[in-house]
Amino acid sequence: MFIMNLDWSLDSRILQTVLGDYDIVYWDVSTSQKFKSARNFRDVKWATQNCPIGHSIIGPWQNLDRGDVINVVARSQYRDLMVVGDSKGRIRLYKWPSSVPKASFRNTKVYSTNVTCATFTYDDSFVITSGGNDAALMQFSVLDPLNTR
Repeated sequence: MFIMNLDWSLDSRILQTVLGDYDIVYWDVSTSQKFKSARNFRDVKWATQNCPIGHSIIGPWQNLDRGDVINVVARSQYRDLMVVGDSKGRIRLYKWPSSVPKASFRNTKVYSTNVTCATFTYDDSFVITSGGNDAALMQFSVLDPLNTR
């Protein structure tokens, strides 16, 4: 099975990875071994949030239509916003963390199929995304629409 996404813990001791079947696996960096139980990692502070699975992104999964999946996730540098791209070409902006069911969001549909990448710029003023079959690259200005700062 291949690794789709990965994130480092703030102390660089743990990796969280999401495999191609959307299974999440945690790794001890010093031993290169998988952890047996995932229960201990709910409160780990992550340097990045690129994995589309986890406690902090329960809300976006609850807002999907049946059969849709989240392809990409990116957390802002200020750790207050998150952008999510899905299998239907939608880009959604949430507050971070988004661990409540049916979390509120801002939405736009730009691509005809999968969103393949999303990231915030270094100062969180823009979100850059790319789409699958469209071969398109989009830039969105972040104007504090959720009043989080």
